[in-house]
Amino acid sequence: MNFRHSLLLLALCALPLRAEFPADLATPDYRIVPGENDASWLPLVADLKAKPPLKAVFNENRYFPFRKGPAKLTGEIRLDPVRGLSLHYLTPEDRLMVVDEKGGFMMDERGRRRELPDDPRAQAATKALLNVLRFDLPELAKNFLLYGARDGSSWRFTFVPNPGPLASVLNPITVTGDNGLVKTIEMRKAAAQRVEILIGETKTGVTFNEAELTKFFR
Repeated sequence: MNFRHSLLLLALCALPLRAEFPADLATPDYRIVPGENDASWLPLVADLKAKPPLKAVFNENRYFPFRKGPAKLTGEIRLDPVRGLSLHYLTPEDRLMVVDEKGGFMMDERGRRRELPDDPRAQAATKALLNVLRFDLPELAKNFLLYGARDGSSWRFTFVPNPGPLASVLNPITVTGDNGLVKTIEMRKAAAQRVEILIGETKTGVTFNEAELTKFFR
């Protein structure tokens, strides 16, 4: 082995290993039942719940069966324990999506607001998404079957809606991360249709001033 090959091998060894998870976590081996077998998950969940208020940048890929590649969007995500979730899209167009205890709304760059459908099932779906990002396992267990796996510091949760009205409007949600930070959120509608949110630089424990609360939340 020559010197160049030795350097290449060292460089490859220095690369972080990609976490290995089963293709489908929704099996009995990975089921999490709060209060029964979740003890080993509680420190991680407590760490995740303690992170907000937080702000992060994200890239969103939307896959459709009629497109070869994904539609790409970028923006900022804000999560506040009281105000809820705010997605501020910057490209390809400026718009805002807010999900909170009251439901949710969309707002375009001209400030025109459109409330999300006032339908019990749709409202349940938006609230479920908010609870997923709050990592409230007992609350989530009311509407989802919970599954999780870990590989070193990397982890993966899959939340499968219980059979019933919620399952008709919401498909499984998968969240992955490393230590106490979320890295990806995936919402799959069909084999060839899904939304993938890749979360980048994250600032935790931030304080949103009054101007930010007014602009990015309800």
